[in-house]
Order: sequence, then C-alpha cells, then structure tokens
Amino acid sequence: MRSLFRMTVLLIVALIAAPAAHAGNDDAKATALLGLAQARSQQLPLLANDAAAGNVDAFRELGATADKIDAVLTRLKHGDPQIGFGGIADRAPLRKNLADVDASWAKLNAEVAKVLAGQRQVSESAAAVDEFDRKLAVLNSRMDEVVKILSERAAPASQAVLASRQMLFADRMQRRAHFVLNGGEEAASAAAGLQRDAQYYGVVLKGLISGNAELNVKAINHPAAHEILSDISKQWDDLAPTVTKLLEAASTLEDTRQAADNIRVESQTFLLKSMPLLLTIGQIR
Repeated sequence: MRSLFRMTVLLIVALIAAPAAHAGNDDAKATALLGLAQARSQQLPLLANDAAAGNVDAFRELGATADKIDAVLTRLKHGDPQIGFGGIADRAPLRKNLADVDASWAKLNAEVAKVLAGQRQVSESAAAVDEFDRKLAVLNSRMDEVVKILSERAAPASQAVLASRQMLFADRMQRRAHFVLNGGEEAASAAAGLQRDAQYYGVVLKGLISGNAELNVKAINHPAAHEILSDISKQWDDLAPTVTKLLEAASTLEDTRQAADNIRVESQTFLLKSMPLLLTIGQIR
C-alpha cells in the first residue's frame, strides 16, 4: 500500500507539472485540476488528526483545504473561463468515472464536516484538560504536604495511606482525562472511570476532613494538615465544573476522533477512485 501511494503521488506530481507545456489543451488542464484535488486530499488526514487533538489552527486549515478541493472539482466538471477550460461533465465516456469521484469526495467531505462540527467542544475540552493537569498538580503537591505531616506526627497509618491514595487517584484522573480528550477506543471507558474516580476522590477528601463512617474514614485532626485539606477541598470544588465539561463533551470527542480516523481511510479511497478518471482523460473523447 505504501509503495502504491508513493507511485501515485509521483504520478500526480508529474501530471500536475506536464500541463505547463500544453496550456491550451483541455485534457492537460483537466488532468492538472484532478491531480491538484488528489494532492490536496492527502493533506486532509494529518490536518484532521491535529484538529481532533485540539489544534485550533488545524481546524481552519482543514476546512480551507476541503473548500479548495470542492472548488477544484467544480472547475473540473463545469469549467473555468479564466483558464479557457470547458469542463468534462458533458463528456459522456467520462461520466461513470466522474460519478465515482463525486461519490468518493462526498463521503470524504462528510467526514471532514463531522470533524469541523466538533471544533468548539474539542477546543474547550483541550483547554479543560490543560487546566485539569495544572490544578491537579497543585492539589497533589498540597496532599503530599499532608502525608509528610501525618508521617512526622505518627498519625494512624490508615490516614496516611488514604492521603497517599488520593495522590494516585489524581494521577489516574489525569491519564483518563487525556484518554477522553484523545477520543480513541478507550474514551468511553476512560470517561466512566474519570467520573467514578472524581466522585470517590471528593468523598474521601471530605471524609479526611470531617470523617466518613460508611467508608471507615477518620477525620484528620492535626491543625496544619486539616487546614491544608480544607484548602484542597475548596480547590477541588472549583475544579468540579471542569470535570463536568469534559465528561459532557466525551461523546463528541469520540465522534470527532472517529471521523478523523475515517478521513485517513476515505482520502485513500478518493485517491484510488479518482485514478481511473485521471488515466482515462485524453484517451476517450
């Protein structure tokens, strides 16, 4: 497949360059236009992947590239008076191959539209994950202070263990947040896990402050540790809307990633479906 792709790209480049010597030839102009559409279609997978990962500029470039391909195909079919080209839509022998190209482009363009539709939530979720990472790092640093105080004051081992586990939960929540943002196959399970971890983290945190008989969590009474825990609790409550925003966007993020993956496949299909038309132009009139 890679060898075929390299050969195809080389052929496209050659076909784009060739019309310069035959500027007045409709077949050469048609070949150049279709070759240009093919070349641009191969830019779409990388742009879609970057967009789905939260690159705002990639969304803009993805939409612009798709629009350019659409415009080139319209010129190919219906002509372009500026270059003295009449189009190939009325050439009966080419209609089937042209219809295949149109159908393939429609599928590819539809996947591009799905990625573009997710722009707002992808961008907001990327910002949410950045904030989540930054603030959880602070919470873990403060929780580490609590663990050190408990260790130095010979507090019950169970309290130190729970405080240490809170740091591990925070690390796991960060990993799961990134899985949700990436929108891959693990996104749904990562979102469910993030929700469970966030709820448990909050319950244990409040238990360390006030106690929780159901979980057999005893309140930490050391003044300095208690003060730090109260600060952590406040910061965690402030962070809760960020977690909610990410969870609400999870399904859209997954759909956007799936569309980006589909673009990789459909761009290759478009390349293959358009080759018969490219090779036939000039042979049949």
